[in-house]
Amino acid sequence: MENLGFLILCFLLGFVYQRVNRFPANTSQVLNQFILFVSLPSLVLYHVHGLNFSVSQISFIAMPWMLLGLAILVFGVLYKLRFLSKSVFVCLVLTAGFGNTSFVGFPILESYLGSLALSNGILIDQAGTFLALSLAGLLFISIVSGSSFRIQDSIKRLLTFPPFVALIVASILRPFPFPSYISALLLKLGGTLPPLALFSVGFLLKLNTLKLYTKPLLIGLTFKLCLSPVFFYFFYKALIPLDRFAFQVVVLEASMAPMVTSSILAIEEDFAPGLAVAMLGLGIPISFVSTYFWFLFLNS
Repeated sequence: MENLGFLILCFLLGFVYQRVNRFPANTSQVLNQFILFVSLPSLVLYHVHGLNFSVSQISFIAMPWMLLGLAILVFGVLYKLRFLSKSVFVCLVLTAGFGNTSFVGFPILESYLGSLALSNGILIDQAGTFLALSLAGLLFISIVSGSSFRIQDSIKRLLTFPPFVALIVASILRPFPFPSYISALLLKLGGTLPPLALFSVGFLLKLNTLKLYTKPLLIGLTFKLCLSPVFFYFFYKALIPLDRFAFQVVVLEASMAPMVTSSILAIEEDFAPGLAVAMLGLGIPISFVSTYFWFLFLNS
């Protein structure tokens, strides 16, 4: 549980230092760029290089891909019915459509299910959540960003996205073991992601702006923290047989808070950035409680 306490502390520090004006106004922007260009690629190189994947694991790796499709469907219908603006629609897809299956998900899985759950968690995160963001997520952003969609622009965007480049490099280098000092270096650089990301979110959060997004915030968090795990609980229970341990991992990962990286993309692309910050700022603390109740339910 000390890992969760550390994440909460980083979030609170960002919130406090934003209010006492001890950091420049663009602090979060700089931190977000460091995360996208250094922290996340290092983490991808470290984990994907040592990833052991088999066809039998596709059943639970598919969860994050289905989550994104479900988010596009649900929020797309609300957008067509004019309950949501285009900017809010895109923001909710990028926040509630991706789970925080790594730096919040890993500590929670380890705390509730033990270290053995991390192997499944890493597969869900890297082959599921991260690949879904790198491929389908970036494609979605390219489609909704401009009036005309060009496939070459999407390919260029994907090939210049630093974490995706790291994914390709890690896949190519899988047959060649990393020296121990390289692995240690990548792990240390990747370890900067959780504190920097939570500090950045806390730094951006302004409580007086939450009332501006009350309705979409309620819709987004209800979808991500309640409807998503309920959907996958019954979906996997009825259609995809998993052993009890893998089933618990899948449902817990489905119940995680919004993903920081995808939310940072919403902020950087100016899709309702205030809402993206609020989804993270409220979603992560609430998920510490909601995932615990899901854990109790799964073990009842």
